[in-house]
Amino acid sequence: MTGIRSWSVAGPLTLLILTQGVVFGAVSIANEKAISSAEWKADIAELVRLLEDNHPHPYTRISRQKFNSQRQAIERDLDRLTQPEIVVRLMNLVSSIRDGHTVLYPSGKVEFRKWFPISFYKFGDGIYVVAAEGQYRDLIGTRVTRIGETEAESAFERTADMLGSDNEFGRSWNTFYLSSGDTLAAIGVIKNAEKLPIVVQGRDGRRSETVVTANDLPFSLEHRFWGEMYPPGSDEAADHVFAAFDNQRSLLEWRRSEPKDLVNLPLHLRSRRAYWYQYLPDKRTMYVHLTHVTDGGRGEFKSFAEFYDHVFKVAEENKVEKFILDIRYNSGGDGTVLIPFVHKFIKSPLFEQPGRLFTITGRKTYSAGVMLYDLMLKHTNTVLVGEPAGAARNSYGDAGTFVLPNSRLRVDISTVHWQLTNSADKSLFQPVDIPAVFTSSDYFEGRDPAVDQILALQGRYESLPEILRAKGGQAAKKEYADRRSRNGRYTWWKAFDEGPMRFAARDLMAGGKAADGKAGFEILLEQYPESWRAWRDYGNSLLSLGEKQEALRCYKRGLAINPGYEEFSRRIRELEGE
Repeated sequence: MTGIRSWSVAGPLTLLILTQGVVFGAVSIANEKAISSAEWKADIAELVRLLEDNHPHPYTRISRQKFNSQRQAIERDLDRLTQPEIVVRLMNLVSSIRDGHTVLYPSGKVEFRKWFPISFYKFGDGIYVVAAEGQYRDLIGTRVTRIGETEAESAFERTADMLGSDNEFGRSWNTFYLSSGDTLAAIGVIKNAEKLPIVVQGRDGRRSETVVTANDLPFSLEHRFWGEMYPPGSDEAADHVFAAFDNQRSLLEWRRSEPKDLVNLPLHLRSRRAYWYQYLPDKRTMYVHLTHVTDGGRGEFKSFAEFYDHVFKVAEENKVEKFILDIRYNSGGDGTVLIPFVHKFIKSPLFEQPGRLFTITGRKTYSAGVMLYDLMLKHTNTVLVGEPAGAARNSYGDAGTFVLPNSRLRVDISTVHWQLTNSADKSLFQPVDIPAVFTSSDYFEGRDPAVDQILALQGRYESLPEILRAKGGQAAKKEYADRRSRNGRYTWWKAFDEGPMRFAARDLMAGGKAADGKAGFEILLEQYPESWRAWRDYGNSLLSLGEKQEALRCYKRGLAINPGYEEFSRRIRELEGE
């Protein structure tokens, strides 16, 4: 991130800034003198020193003992490992920190240069080819079943941890090294770093085998920030690559096109530029796509501020009924520009009524993207749609860049712990209100489960606490059952926030609507059975109605959860004394 340090974002953008457009090295492994075991040991010692001196808490998600055990195993094996094998072992060692901003790259004297001109993406129903150079067009849209002699899912599992990740959602983005010949050869998935034998299954169920030839390219991460469809290579190379959603124009042509000219594509695939918008008059909906957080001008706008001022002017002139902020591909940026942007939502009369503002997140939502949805959750009534972001609201970032002395490998290491919620929050992801998961058929056939669900809503989205207050306990129970039947299979779905439902149930019981309040507490305690506050408030509400035995049961349950809470002990003594 840049600018005011306190706003450089949870999981800052430093990684994005440092890697975007940067090319590492220019010499292939074959042309370099091998690094000796003694030199590797010196590099490994320096790597550990850098991690321990710079990372705020490197052993939060892996013990120091386990980390050192892995390190020592690499050192014992140095004499029998090839140079690429050492590199991938070190990449895995660094990623075991489980911090997406702490990453080691195959650069410098041991640069990985063999890259296959196809892009992979992991959908819920398998790994698919989403783009390829022209000669491999037939692969686009096929499901990959084998890579070399390895099942495709197994190959993904063996390469995903060579990049850092904060949670399982960010990890699912890490198909990058499936396109690396050096990586796949080093871990034994393929025999020759220049040839990729893959078995694919077409939409018709037929299987075929193809061998893809590698290009010789300098190591770069630039294409990772352009979109999931971009294979390794330069901007110019994209002129020979085609994607599943538009195989009539190259990716370079697509990237240079105006979103308004691509009306045949779903909104999320019309562009991945930093920001753009589309007003949907037939749906009275404003759609804003924000891929990169930047103050710089884009297209007709001289700055981001000029852009969002214009967006809100259009939205208010047309009295939009829904506003969609799509940040599912936002991996960071300059967080200093976010607060004025969020203030626009706070001040706009369009969003005084909840259920009209939606924020779409996904596995690539990261760094400044995480900070943005955190601000939206804290200061607006936004509804989260999609998949959880690729990092938690409390995470590490502000990566510094270091180079190991002998191998010249580059390593990025987080230097700051960003705490956007309370210090007790150890969760690895933020649950969403409306799950929307892409299947391969959704992607290839032009559907968008996130936007489609929002547009299909009749009127505004009502939360369960709202329904409980306005329509009563039975209506809330019915809606809860309906939503649970649709979404309950997702462990990352939240039916409602604990606080608002607790307050609603408590207020109804205090206001003489005991049946509705009890229904609310029943729903609440089904979702949050370990909330001592819920047991306390339910117990107090029951006690006020004279239901002493039920209140006693609540207090005892609460005490078991929070033994140090004196009110539970006092209430139990009083009731049992009676």
